[in-house]
Parts: sequence; C-alpha cells; structure tokens
Amino acid sequence: MLEPLKKDLCEIAKRAQDTGLCKHKSGNFSIRDTDSGLIVVSPTGLDRDLATPRDVVVHRARPGQRRRRPGHLDGRRFQGPGRLPGGLRGD
Repeated sequence: MLEPLKKDLCEIAKRAQDTGLCKHKSGNFSIRDTDSGLIVVSPTGLDRDLATPRDVVVHRARPGQRRRRPGHLDGRRFQGPGRLPGGLRGD
C-alpha cells in the first residue's frame, strides 16, 4: 500500500539527515496521498539510515478533514510496524 510514497519518504528523510537538516532520530516525516487521503509517517526512534519502506506507518486523515486540514490524523493505523510519533499515540 502506497509503496512509492513510502520509498520517497525514506529517501527524503535520509537526505535530510545526511545534509544536516535534522539530527539523528529527531522528528518525523510524512507525505499525504491526495487520492486516498492516507498519510505515510516515518517511525519514531529508528535511525533514518536504517529505515526501509516496510518500517513506514500508514494513517488516515480524520473524516471530513482530508482537504481542509490534512495534517490531522485520527490515530487509525492502516499498515506498518513502526513506532508511532507521540502525537499519534495519544501521549
């Protein structure tokens, strides 16, 4: 599910770390698929150099929020074993 976006997410996150835009394991990355409204999110606590598309978590935006506020997630994981960012775990 959304394999091209997962691959892009991993490549972008690795590039950001390699160029010094973010520090080791800090922050998360996400990409929203405009067709489905699903959002791929980088896992928390995993070195970006080790991340693969299999580690990426897929979420969906809140119903009705898909176009107005795409960053709001409802916490429903669709796919992926990765550890969720704090805001998605309800922390």
